[in-house]
Amino acid sequence: MDFSGAVILNADSAERVNSKIRRFAELLREYDSDLDAKIVPSFLRRDANSKPYAVVHSPSGCEPYVVFYFSDNEDPVNLFARIIDGDTRRGNVVSRIEALEEAQRKFKEREAREELLQAADEFHFLATSRSSNYVRWVDRNTGKIVKLDSNRRRVE
Repeated sequence: MDFSGAVILNADSAERVNSKIRRFAELLREYDSDLDAKIVPSFLRRDANSKPYAVVHSPSGCEPYVVFYFSDNEDPVNLFARIIDGDTRRGNVVSRIEALEEAQRKFKEREAREELLQAADEFHFLATSRSSNYVRWVDRNTGKIVKLDSNRRRVE
């Protein structure tokens, strides 16, 4: 199947998909640079109920091929575990559980990193905005927490 019209899921196409699918696409690309999550164009789908996304393997020197199709309803953690399990070529239950745990750990790490970046962004906004809200700050000389106004002056 020719995927020349397919859109690769990345930060540029983030507005088209939910955050879990976008995170799955980013983790997939980090896991293996030959794997991509792509949006299947409507003209390539068999019918309206077909799954809108595909994991495509594009090995160097070979034609790209579809590993599997997926939809918004499927859990990205299970999809990523499926990739890890298929990559290790182990078919026993223990390896599936390990793959699932690794996928869950990676998703939690990514989510925590995004939350940390969001909190840092909010802190930067609060610390540098000129609103009438007060900011709590640690005085370097005394080590006490003080309130600062929008011009970074002490408020008693």
